[in-house]
Amino acid sequence: MAYLYRQKFNLSELVLKKAQPKTIILAEPEEYLLALYSGYLMGDNFIVKHCTEVELLDDIIIEHSPHLLILSVNFFEDLGKILELLNRIKNEYPFLPVVTTGFKLNSDHLKKIMSAGIVSHIERTLTRPKDISIIAGTILNI
Repeated sequence: MAYLYRQKFNLSELVLKKAQPKTIILAEPEEYLLALYSGYLMGDNFIVKHCTEVELLDDIIIEHSPHLLILSVNFFEDLGKILELLNRIKNEYPFLPVVTTGFKLNSDHLKKIMSAGIVSHIERTLTRPKDISIIAGTILNI
């Protein structure tokens, strides 16, 4: 036993437990972006699962019970299909935070996808790839 400010404490209580890794699904059609983003995320105590086909997204979510979904809006060219997917995810997995990535969205499109329940949109032209791990850590409180 040790004493600190005249109070007894157990040293084992002071040992910080290492945070359990958080699972992130990275849904991205571009292989090089999967590799780039995964490299940064795996270095920051995340387990990254890939999804290159949006049709497989439900199976991957069910299998891995992720803490965060990072979804590329580049799977679709039509905003309506993106919104449809985001609304379905919000209804089926209400506690799964979703971050979208991809091309620049005008303010009307951004408002629409934000109303579909996403946490954030990462515009590729403005964000460095390593910022994805910072954003993920902030959302997951790591």
